[in-house]
Amino acid sequence: MVQIDDFLIEKLISLPKSVRYSAMSIVASNADTLETTDTEPNSVGFIVRDDNGEDVFLELEYFNDGEDPFYIMNIDEISSDEYLDYLNSNKTINEITDEEN
Repeated sequence: MVQIDDFLIEKLISLPKSVRYSAMSIVASNADTLETTDTEPNSVGFIVRDDNGEDVFLELEYFNDGEDPFYIMNIDEISSDEYLDYLNSNKTINEITDEEN
């Protein structure tokens, strides 16, 4: 189970439909693999494509104590440099494709 705050839903609605759909799809497909957090929220970076095929870099802030519900605190657009920081720290999530399963 995933819990999302009302303000986050409003924020996601302001994103282009393809970005919003891809972001939620990636988060949902990776929710079971995200690192658990005892007391502090955690964050990871990921990439989606917009309607023009351009990369959009996003950050997911979440709380996951290993029990339900998995709580999505925030999703924000970040710069490519910030995404590279996540990549260098091995704190990224990726879309899971049929080939990987």
